[in-house]
Amino acid sequence: ELELAISGQVLAAPVRTIYVNRMDAQGSIFYWSTSTSGIMEIPYGGSATEYLTVNNTGHCVGCHTVRNGKIAFTYDGGNGPMGVKNLDGSDIVSYGAAYGNFTSFSPDGQYLLSVYMGALYLYDAQTGAELYQVPTSIPVSHVDWSPNGDLVAVTGIGGSYGCDWCFYEGNI
Repeated sequence: ELELAISGQVLAAPVRTIYVNRMDAQGSIFYWSTSTSGIMEIPYGGSATEYLTVNNTGHCVGCHTVRNGKIAFTYDGGNGPMGVKNLDGSDIVSYGAAYGNFTSFSPDGQYLLSVYMGALYLYDAQTGAELYQVPTSIPVSHVDWSPNGDLVAVTGIGGSYGCDWCFYEGNI
């Protein structure tokens, strides 16, 4: 169910049913759910279950990215601390003082780019150590690393910037 708040009024879209027709597929689909304040998992051929939600972590878990058997996420809501978890069920690795919203792993999984308050940061994906603040001439959001690792796409914010997910006039 999709919920949207506009001028104090909550609007809800009807529940959507997802069907997966590739029975030979492996893995899972991960998505953010407003009703669980967190990330849900649908294993191929299975049913949706709570993966990282307020119910099993005690925190709202939101912005996330998946690559090479890992999921990077923001917990405690927008502008919250980041964490990484191996999809095999390993413990969560907290990045401690590292805060971020939209992230992207390098193709080899060694690095993580993160957007926080319009700035772009590079982290070691294993340790969470901040390596570099990537210089940008304008605030940016929604980062994605190219599959071969030689390019990065970001949304450059040319208009009003309120936060990493509330701005207008963004350009890739």
